[in-house]
Amino acid sequence: MSLAPRSSASVLSRADLIVLTLAGLIAVGFRLHAYPGPLETDECNYAYFAQRLLAGDRLYVDLWDHQPPGIFALLLLPTAVFGSSPAVYRTLALVLVLLTMFGVFDIARRWFSRSAAWMAALLFALASSDPGIAGEGCNREIHMNLLLVAAVWVLAQRQVTDRRRVLLAGLLLGLASTIKTVVAVHWVALLPFMVLRPAPDTAGRRQHPLKTVAAFVAGPAALWLAILTYFAAAGRAGAFVDATFTYNLAYSESDQGWGGRLLGFFLKGGEFRHQIFGTASALWLAGALGLAAFPWRRERIKSLLMGGWVVGSYLAVCLPGRFWPHYYLLMLPPAVLLAAGLLHRLERYHGWLALGVAAVIILGVLSTQVPRYLLVAPERVGWGRYGPRMSWARDQARRVVAVTDPGDTIYVWSIDANFYYYSGRRCASRFTMYGSLIADHPSTAARRRLLLEDLGRNRPRLIFLAAKPPFAELRQFFLDHRYVSVGRTTEMEVLCDLARPIPPTDWTWEPR
Repeated sequence: MSLAPRSSASVLSRADLIVLTLAGLIAVGFRLHAYPGPLETDECNYAYFAQRLLAGDRLYVDLWDHQPPGIFALLLLPTAVFGSSPAVYRTLALVLVLLTMFGVFDIARRWFSRSAAWMAALLFALASSDPGIAGEGCNREIHMNLLLVAAVWVLAQRQVTDRRRVLLAGLLLGLASTIKTVVAVHWVALLPFMVLRPAPDTAGRRQHPLKTVAAFVAGPAALWLAILTYFAAAGRAGAFVDATFTYNLAYSESDQGWGGRLLGFFLKGGEFRHQIFGTASALWLAGALGLAAFPWRRERIKSLLMGGWVVGSYLAVCLPGRFWPHYYLLMLPPAVLLAAGLLHRLERYHGWLALGVAAVIILGVLSTQVPRYLLVAPERVGWGRYGPRMSWARDQARRVVAVTDPGDTIYVWSIDANFYYYSGRRCASRFTMYGSLIADHPSTAARRRLLLEDLGRNRPRLIFLAAKPPFAELRQFFLDHRYVSVGRTTEMEVLCDLARPIPPTDWTWEPR
């Protein structure tokens, strides 16, 4: 017994539109709650890069980050048109979430039933801003999820009749990989689907699996070749490869071993685990039950596609070797679809049973999201993940504005790119975060030399030093260029250029 009438999968019913509107309003309302809160460090870094790129700086030369260029390119247009306020990036994330929600809904509608799709839309709307996985923010995974869902949606169409759809799906995955290279594992995980269900040609004949695979890889290959050609033509190919591939591989190294990485998904210690799985525990449980209930043997083609998506997302979370909460956002769409599949399986036994389980899951998510998110002040929403650090960095940046001039540069020996974004002051170096400067990597010494050259050329007025001591040459730079201590803020010491003193400032900070 199904709770919804069956009709053409290509037509949205009035009930579909009502549920989608309701889910959309829920998603908007939930996400608006976090708008006044501070952006996270990574989000500030991307926004700062977008500002500097529009001002003429060059990626990987004047600005250095180990991320591929996709996220920076995606933020250029909204920054150029609407400015760089936090609301711009949060609104962009909101639009992407709504589009992703519709993609999840439509896949569930075509694979399962309308009632399962309704639950998928409502569940995604509730969990899309889950603070346990930084869903309320605007990190890269939100952009990637839309592209991944779109690729799965294209491959899920029954009317895949030629290589153009396979090419489009591969291109969408390629675009996602320009945001984060680890998406390459999705491409590999979906290869069994490509091989075992080659798209028939326009005459209805089944084409050779290798032709399907070739079409699938053509999009990402062409995209990455174009990117490499661009940086080679700009004379930055070496810097691009070193940052996005050479250093990225080193960044992803871990002493856990493969088993430790894969188990780390579930066993990440401390408050991260409590946050990641605690603020939407009903969703994760429903997804796990849906994984067990999925018709893996009975519906081979659907299983190959769903299985590839789940495995790819799981590996994409584990392979970087570090478990930051926002990585888990990649598991959100497949977890919601697995929960929808569970509902569909229960519908075959009794419609009211399925309705009751759906209500329990949705109410379960609400029971954690309301007290741990909606009833938490926007300023403190992210404190469960990293404490008050983002609020602290934003407030310290405002103090920087008060004691410096717009043309001054500053430098932060830490990961707090929030200082640059919120103060509007330019980083005195291409390195906005110090991760690549403290890493045990063959090219670290070269990057340190570049840092010292940058600081000498763009002499910062203020320097903020994290508790982790700088390398010897940087300490000597401070002495040679007459930087003196003018206070401390939390774990940072504040240094000022003696030739350009600042007014006496109290850098202490207390959380509000």
